[in-house]
Amino acid sequence: MPSTLDAVPGTDGLPWFHFNRGFQVGQQFGPTYDTSNKFVRETIAGVTYIKVTALETDKNDHMLEFTPELDFSSGTILPQDKVHQGVRIFKFEFDPINGSNGTSRVDIPIFRLGYMYTLRAEAYFRSGETTNALADINIIRTSRNRIQPADEGGNISGQAISLSDLTETRLYNEISYENYWEMKRRPQMIRFGTFEDAYAGKAQSEVYRRIYPIAQNVIDVSGDIFIQNKDY
Repeated sequence: MPSTLDAVPGTDGLPWFHFNRGFQVGQQFGPTYDTSNKFVRETIAGVTYIKVTALETDKNDHMLEFTPELDFSSGTILPQDKVHQGVRIFKFEFDPINGSNGTSRVDIPIFRLGYMYTLRAEAYFRSGETTNALADINIIRTSRNRIQPADEGGNISGQAISLSDLTETRLYNEISYENYWEMKRRPQMIRFGTFEDAYAGKAQSEVYRRIYPIAQNVIDVSGDIFIQNKDY
């Protein structure tokens, strides 16, 4: 199964392998290497491709096929025969420099314009300015252009929603769609009152855990300045 790829500036000018970004579900594929650890390339109709192959897990010779379902009945650490469970995520492109897996040409954003739109939409919504909140959410929605297969819900990307659709739950979800994998989820869940809820792999938690404990070594050297947060 060949995969068309872009050449990387500063290398040999030949195609380079890039993983798909987004949610990785189903059978996973990766580049094929030769005995000298170089990509195996094929030229078809004058176009050069990197040959890819179906991947297996590191152990048990299971095919690496990710499934959305998670089973934590045996604990929150999945055993090797269940490592295929759960969707993996590549939100930002990883572009190694000179083939090194420890470096990348891609900077990870700390604050993005899309994040600012979601913050403002939430502020508008909580202030009762739902029309302005809707406008910000639709700016984000209509900037997405992926066409989804029918079994994933059909073509919902790029479509604006109406004012009647913008409930608090819908706003919560829209913020999540835009900002997943950017370390914004915890404070968002606290703001929307969902942080304590139980979900896959997590039992219901106490409200006091919204605030982190103060490290004991900090308390030890501070004298009477710092007192441990309540209930810790």
